Amino acid sequence: MSDRFGSVSAPLRRLIVSIAVSGFATSAAFAQARHDDKEEHNSGTVARWSGGGWVSGAGGNPPITFPSLNVELLSWTSLDDMTGGDNGADCWGYVSPSGREYALMGTFNGVSIIEVTNPRMPVVRAVVDGVDNLWRDVCVYQNYMYVCSEATGSGVQVVNLANIDNGVATLVRTVNTPGTSRTHTIFVDEVSGFLYRAGGTTNGIRMYSLSNPANPTFVGDWQDRYVHECQVVTYTSGVYAGKQIAFLSTGYTGRLEIVDVTNKAAPINLGVVGYPNPGYSHQSWLSEDRQFAYLNDELDEHNGIINNTTTHIFNVSNLSAPVWVGSYSAGTTVVGHNLYVHDGFIYQADYVDGLNVFDQSNPLAPVRVAYFDTEPTSSAPVFDSAWGNYPFLPSGNVLISDLEKGLFVVDVNLPIAGDVNCDGVVSVGDIAAFVLALTDSAGYATQYPNCPVGNADINNDNFITVGDIAGFVSLLTGV
Repeated sequence: MSDRFGSVSAPLRRLIVSIAVSGFATSAAFAQARHDDKEEHNSGTVARWSGGGWVSGAGGNPPITFPSLNVELLSWTSLDDMTGGDNGADCWGYVSPSGREYALMGTFNGVSIIEVTNPRMPVVRAVVDGVDNLWRDVCVYQNYMYVCSEATGSGVQVVNLANIDNGVATLVRTVNTPGTSRTHTIFVDEVSGFLYRAGGTTNGIRMYSLSNPANPTFVGDWQDRYVHECQVVTYTSGVYAGKQIAFLSTGYTGRLEIVDVTNKAAPINLGVVGYPNPGYSHQSWLSEDRQFAYLNDELDEHNGIINNTTTHIFNVSNLSAPVWVGSYSAGTTVVGHNLYVHDGFIYQADYVDGLNVFDQSNPLAPVRVAYFDTEPTSSAPVFDSAWGNYPFLPSGNVLISDLEKGLFVVDVNLPIAGDVNCDGVVSVGDIAAFVLALTDSAGYATQYPNCPVGNADINNDNFITVGDIAGFVSLLTGV
């Protein structure tokens, strides 16, 4: 049996088999707290980068060396390159009707729309001005971009992007009602077609129909307490089929709250769950099978409540009885921030740590498999550098928005099933590592600290057992 991995004989198969076989506190004191802590984001310990960024398409080397693992820097568009004012903020992605890819980069004075179809030569296509503010969030629905900030008078900007390929982004209107014009973050459930404004002074969530995406219509709210960020999903199967469920990070309460918002006029509280050593429940995201939620706390590291960057894990299979089931960490000491789950990997923008990518093969014990450090001079628990990321572009390229440096576009080289020694290929060199993963998981973690043991979980059952041997041999032999 020969293939690109060479010859693996029947005796070798038998040798592999022979060796392998032998061998959670909450506090309601700030439930309605206004969240405008000016310490959050841009703590001033990292200076704003002055000057241009770097594009790999032009050759040469970037002016800063960014430590990384399994990540290639494709381009860096600085704040000066995009006339972004004092700081960067959050980011999102957009694909135009023609299939061209764009980064929507929130900045101090608006949103810069940067074409990244050729990620090695990005082009700033348009800038949408906004009221100056440190915070700015962006989302999209169909061909419209929605922009919010914490600035008084900012509202929600509705921008038509249908003609962005020609450099045209048209501000259609600004929605300022009801209540305060301020909003902390914004989210769109693209399945049901509703927009959600989270926060802004003491607000919970305000809900808008996007039946006419050019003119969001207010349809209801949930005001039990302040909400910092939300994710809302429409269940299409199972016992919750047809339900629109909001997962709410409620700040100083130190909790994840789950609300049925199907009836916008009468939301139903379903479940609430806390976690150990809370500081500030910041943001969460669901696993793709919707069995687990991953939540970052923004003040636990910063305030010295804990020492290592920690992401909390909740079992949310029963929405009325969510359970904290543990946490994970890469052993870093920075503040955790925005995270997203895509294709079995968790992408975290962790401030001065930059982008961290975790393999979620074992949902209760994600393992870091890649990183890109956007601020190599610091590992302190401060609010600087990587604010957000966006891993959902069709190309697979990942966007990183940085407070001081602007926009990075990177290529994350994800682990390969069967590549148990993480050298980039599946070969006979993986046999010893596979046997170690199978027989001594602790020893494997010691010998291969940056290699996810999930690479040995060939049958994807979340366990490394003799049941993976046949699949591993198949990957080796191509048969």
